Amino acid sequence: GRRTQEAEKEKVLIQKDTKNRTRSIMLWACSIAALFVIFFGVYKEKRYRDLSAIVSPYYSEYSMSEYSRGDDIDAVTVAHLYTLFNNIKEQRNVSDIIEELEPIYTSLDSDFTYSSYANDIALNLALAYIKDDQVDKAIPILEKLKEDNPDTPIAAKANELLKKLQE
Repeated sequence: GRRTQEAEKEKVLIQKDTKNRTRSIMLWACSIAALFVIFFGVYKEKRYRDLSAIVSPYYSEYSMSEYSRGDDIDAVTVAHLYTLFNNIKEQRNVSDIIEELEPIYTSLDSDFTYSSYANDIALNLALAYIKDDQVDKAIPILEKLKEDNPDTPIAAKANELLKKLQE
């Protein structure tokens, strides 16, 4: 009977030890996870600030007074475009704007509804990509803008942005 009691005691001790060890492993894992989250949060915040600083000089204020550019689009469409453009500057999370602008940009070659706004659409989509940390998607758009519009202010903007992104 005594050996059984001692064996039981030992079993209880081992169980306690295992519980404690599991608890300390869990605490350790949680601490690392917390540090990672904090580090990642700080990194993302810094990255967001850096990217915002790159794009901030290139936002244009769009207003409906510019609508006179073309009578081929109805005012509602233009107002919608301008709202999207202005929101890139105002909003922190621009993924919903990207979702709306991407198909418009992609259809520019086949659908001429937006052709008189093509450069603005391209530039603003590139700005949104940069702000959203999708720099690799912005670069080809900026390169195309530069090639398609030689010696124009928008080409100069595109070129400056490309240089900043490669720094």
